[in-house]
Amino acid sequence: MDPKLALGGALLLGLGAVVLGLTRSGSSTPARGVVVEQVRQDERSYRQSLNGPGGRIRQGDAITLAAAWIVTIRLDGGGETVRASIPDIRGTPPFAVGDSVQLNVLRRGLPPLWTKTFATDVELAR
Repeated sequence: MDPKLALGGALLLGLGAVVLGLTRSGSSTPARGVVVEQVRQDERSYRQSLNGPGGRIRQGDAITLAAAWIVTIRLDGGGETVRASIPDIRGTPPFAVGDSVQLNVLRRGLPPLWTKTFATDVELAR
């Protein structure tokens, strides 16, 4: 077998695995945890690079990301930490460090090779 063909096939399979891991729907699990850190991320913008005619790369429109609080939460029962991005609407932190919160945890990837954990729907525990 041609080594270039084998390498191309392996790269294609690897890319397919990453795309599958990121796009397949994962199960959302309710969880509880404690806020251990909050950091405010200022509003920022970036320019997206787009492919133009003839393979030329051109600059797209500027995309602005709103200011947000990056909240780090230690999950109960294992010590795993997750992060959630919460829009900065009031200009003050959404929680206090040490607050108990409830959230949904979504895991994507191809275990045991690679996983990415997302935290959604974070609110104060009732």
